[in-house]
Amino acid sequence: MARLAGEAVQRYSASDGDLGNHVRDLHFTDDYTLLVAAEDRGVSRLSWSADVAEQSQMVSVRAAHGLLSDGIHQILPDGHGWLWMSTNLGIFRVRQRELLAAADQLAAGTLAPRLAIDSYAESAGLRNREANGGSQSTALVTHRGQLWFATQDGVAIVDPDPARLAPSVQPRIEAVSSGGYTWRADQPLSLAADARSFRVDYTELLQMDAAHQQELADYLSRLQSVRMSSVIYSQHIVQLLLLYTAWGEL
Repeated sequence: MARLAGEAVQRYSASDGDLGNHVRDLHFTDDYTLLVAAEDRGVSRLSWSADVAEQSQMVSVRAAHGLLSDGIHQILPDGHGWLWMSTNLGIFRVRQRELLAAADQLAAGTLAPRLAIDSYAESAGLRNREANGGSQSTALVTHRGQLWFATQDGVAIVDPDPARLAPSVQPRIEAVSSGGYTWRADQPLSLAADARSFRVDYTELLQMDAAHQQELADYLSRLQSVRMSSVIYSQHIVQLLLLYTAWGEL
């Protein structure tokens, strides 16, 4: 990739260490910041100042920092603060401000926290998780704000409206048990070298509308054996199976 700064040409390649030679997409976040999608180096952030004589700065955010893959095909902003990216492993989104903050920390030589992303594959409705990216452009934003991504099995269409898109679920680990010992989430965990199994108790919040939330509350109030303060995985699954059966009969 090359950037024309005044009358000077600044070139970037794999030899610089932070940009792959196979650039797939370019996305400007402002007048002085460019995100570069590459097939082997994740997302590179190129930043510069108004002074054309000043050398620009390049840093890459990669799968090791939380991205779904190092092979990024396209970058699309959704107008709600998220950047959506297509890969051969599926489609994912990351908050733009968090991605740029991670790039700032990496550029400063500090260890950036792992990025939180939402990823989508066959379980989320894709016919094929492998997106296309061999040539531009393999993704676009429609006039209605929908995101279209080309995949190996047709076009994947995303409506990024927060009112329509269910928020991601973040399970909370309550405790880990092994060999007769139990560690709470706030305790250091140390498993014996000969430990052959362990159990993880966690709580997973449900994402549902107000009507279904009330239905769930009414149903659980009739169950005498449920511990409402901490629901472990096995109990949680039983509740969902019973609840879905009840709803199916309505």
